[in-house]
Amino acid sequence: YVSELVEDSGHVVSTSANMAQGPEIVPRSIRLSILSMAMAIDMGYDEENVRTVGVAGLIHDWGWFHFDEALRDATQTLDNDQWQLIQQHPTHSVRYISQITGISELTCLVCNQVHELMDGSGYPRGIKGDAIHIFARILGVADAFISLVTPYRGRPPTIPYDAMVYMLHQVKQGRFDSKVVRALLTTNSMYPVGSHVQLDDGATATVLRPNPADYMKPVVMQLVDERGLRIDPPHERPIINLAD
Repeated sequence: YVSELVEDSGHVVSTSANMAQGPEIVPRSIRLSILSMAMAIDMGYDEENVRTVGVAGLIHDWGWFHFDEALRDATQTLDNDQWQLIQQHPTHSVRYISQITGISELTCLVCNQVHELMDGSGYPRGIKGDAIHIFARILGVADAFISLVTPYRGRPPTIPYDAMVYMLHQVKQGRFDSKVVRALLTTNSMYPVGSHVQLDDGATATVLRPNPADYMKPVVMQLVDERGLRIDPPHERPIINLAD
């Protein structure tokens, strides 16, 4: 995944998003891991550190398995007592992870901090600012974005564009690191990879990759022409850089 992300992060992020659209822990963790690694690469981290981010993304939610299946069921709503209980799942994750040979102390630290927020309103410890490791900040932003665009406990998924607007608003509120959200924008754009957009002429296209020069103008592949006719076969669908 690290090698493929370096070669074509847009394709890898898009593929993982299409394969892991539900709230189940395992596929969601894979999607989180890949998106977070793409963000870490954009922020200039080397392969070893990118792998640390990826591993933490895969295993940081293991603590959910401490709870019974009914509590883990993402289709069920939670009352306040249940919510308070599951806020301790990072602590359980670290307890499990720390028993595994080869998992570094740094990975354990990051896993424990993924759900902390810059203003101190996160959990499980309520730490804030620079006390939160940068890798945990990366994973936390990716986790928040994926949570928004995924149906969860009776809440329908948020449109990716609206989810990104919400993330930017949270930066202004002091909850997320602005550098990390900028990496999310660079990796995903305002129109995240895999989302559908309507072009000025009425044609429909799917977003292939972000355009680092302009968050509002990604590279897209046209699916339906201006007459509303689907373009087939797929290899004849035009690739368009909206910044050109």
